[in-house]
Amino acid sequence: MEKFDAVEGESGTFNVTARGNPPVIDYTWIRDGEPVLDVSDSYIWKSKRITSHRVVSRGPILEITELSRNNGGQYVCEASNSQGTTRRVILINVLYEASVTRVSPRTYVRQGDDAQFQCEATGNPLREDVIRWNRLGFETKRMQVISEKGQSFLTVLNVSKEDSGEFECVAYNGIGEESIARILLLVKCES
Repeated sequence: MEKFDAVEGESGTFNVTARGNPPVIDYTWIRDGEPVLDVSDSYIWKSKRITSHRVVSRGPILEITELSRNNGGQYVCEASNSQGTTRRVILINVLYEASVTRVSPRTYVRQGDDAQFQCEATGNPLREDVIRWNRLGFETKRMQVISEKGQSFLTVLNVSKEDSGEFECVAYNGIGEESIARILLLVKCES
């Protein structure tokens, strides 16, 4: 199986030309058990009247316009001539920007206690370093971060009244723009 990476929103062309004797080869592209629309000799395609089909084939070529994450997955190309049929499977991996999907709600903590926050993100690729925490001018030595694929946990140690304010959860995987969510920390002071 051959793997192709493609970025969401862009168009992709994937070619799996076969050779054979006799050289007259018929191609069929299949996804999820269904044939992909073949527009090889189509008058409609040549006149640009197909607008609703974003995934089409032209013989050995699979074309996807404005890739979306739903277009990712396995595609099978069958090449046939009078002597037989062969199949080739390709995997299209659609890369898309990281996005924060969930953060902890506003957090109330007593002075001297530890504050804990959670942030979750999606994206492809989704590595451990996709999520980071920000707070301008904050002492990072009082922050403990544990990150897993798509999740990050921040603990702020021994909070004080001055720690009240917003922390930013930032998700970025190198594609598109940063996704930022803010979490408010409110520190309760004993009188």
